[in-house]
Amino acid sequence: MRIKEFIDYMNDIAPLNYAESWDHCGLQFGREDRELTGVILALDLLPQVLDLAIEKGCNLIFTHHPAIFQPLQTITNKSVETELVLKCIEHGVAVFSAHTNLDNAVGGVNDALLAKLGYTAQWTPIPSELEVQDTKIFDGPLTEGIPKTVRPGSMRALALPNPMQRKVLTWTINQTLLTSGCMINFDTDGPVERLAVSGGSFPGEWIGILQDQEIDFLLNGEIKYHDMLSMAGLGIACVACGHDTSERVVLEPLAKQFKMDDVAPKIEVYGGLNYNNIVF
Repeated sequence: MRIKEFIDYMNDIAPLNYAESWDHCGLQFGREDRELTGVILALDLLPQVLDLAIEKGCNLIFTHHPAIFQPLQTITNKSVETELVLKCIEHGVAVFSAHTNLDNAVGGVNDALLAKLGYTAQWTPIPSELEVQDTKIFDGPLTEGIPKTVRPGSMRALALPNPMQRKVLTWTINQTLLTSGCMINFDTDGPVERLAVSGGSFPGEWIGILQDQEIDFLLNGEIKYHDMLSMAGLGIACVACGHDTSERVVLEPLAKQFKMDDVAPKIEVYGGLNYNNIVF
């Protein structure tokens, strides 16, 4: 498989038109015509990730967060960011990023986050405006068990098969995602019947959607302090488990999908530093 074919393959899993308008997904830099020797999956392009790619002989790094988000004026060794880009180019390593398109795709970040907790989404709170026939559902580790009622789009939600208390669900999240702590907006217990998840950063303008859909518990990566207070006032419990923790859960299922589809001779996941497990 050439890198161009991998790009086409990823556009079936997480089409570029699923991405938010401000995002910068797709091939960040590199040659499309090269034969794919291996893929390293990581949340971010880091020196350690490039070192691993060089060590393993992989000429493509797949990142969730775009390697180039703001326009670069120059590509030299005078900044950490541009030196890393320069080193990738010098070693013939291309970088491909799937960000909000992978968040929104069926089987993407939000579905992986629910699956990690042992749940399957029942609906998408903010479905994509794309027509149903434009969506492409993959068979395999990414989409196993996800019903057709789940559309591409923002967040995932379900009515819990067995309602539980806030503190029990929070403890389950903490233990399952291996966090050293979570930010919460409640100090009293209460029942949880309808759960929503949103990996990464949660925008405050979505709070009204949670209220309209009678969501009583939100799990997200990070959220503004005052938005958490607003949700508390509405009776919606909120747990922020850490931006990286909420998104890294997609890397292993994605790697399994790559291996099942035999996209490259070598496929490895760089787990990286789990910032939430650092305790001082």
